[in-house]
Amino acid sequence: MSLFKKIMPAIFLVASICALTVYSTYNGIQVIPSDNKYLLSQPDKVSAYYPVNERNAIKSSVGSSVHVVSGTSDGTIISLSTGTYIQYKDRFYILTTAHGIIGECENVAIVYFDRYAPCKSLVINNKALDYSLIEIDEIDFRKPIKVLSGFSKNQAKYQLMDKVYYTGYPNSSGPLTFGGTISGFDEYGYIYVHSYAWAGSSGAGVFDSKGKLVGLVMAIDVGTSEYGVAVLEDIIIVIPIDMIDWAPLFFPKGQNNEQ
Repeated sequence: MSLFKKIMPAIFLVASICALTVYSTYNGIQVIPSDNKYLLSQPDKVSAYYPVNERNAIKSSVGSSVHVVSGTSDGTIISLSTGTYIQYKDRFYILTTAHGIIGECENVAIVYFDRYAPCKSLVINNKALDYSLIEIDEIDFRKPIKVLSGFSKNQAKYQLMDKVYYTGYPNSSGPLTFGGTISGFDEYGYIYVHSYAWAGSSGAGVFDSKGKLVGLVMAIDVGTSEYGVAVLEDIIIVIPIDMIDWAPLFFPKGQNNEQ
């Protein structure tokens, strides 16, 4: 049995305490009955206020989001990030951030409330561009985003002030869903989004108003002033989907673990 399996109960305890603390703060210290624990974060709970296309985009974001938990081999450090459940043909993967993967595949798990799936293979861990692709077995508690050949080129149609959405686990709370707008681009092609994020949001898939996966959260912006370093949690840096090398997914025999 891997070390990760031994520490899973502690991870679930921490996640439950965080969720209960956040919920209790706004609900008079009430406790959600255990049989209703999923209900507040499901795609069918999206507000009818939004147009149909945006509502479907938000549902895609909510339905595919997972918590990614990675630990070191000795169990002394645990990293919590967000991922997006995707499908190519009959294989299933989690697209997430590379800086959230701090251990080997056997010490990585995909979590959603008290359900989880182990890492089957760390297909790619691109530390230079900060994204990872993890293969897992099919799970029945999340809905995958289906990927087709030529996926990234078809998705790379985003413009200034487009609406976007993501679902993640900032500060280990959540899953929480946020809306925002594309505010700009840098010289390397990264997308800047005006929204909100914090530690734990990294790796979350970013969807446009048509429901297309256009990128994933990489980081929040950091600025400086005469008062020192300032974290700009409402400016998010997003890796565009066309920067990702999908070859290991389309041609699994040629996969490369690290780049």
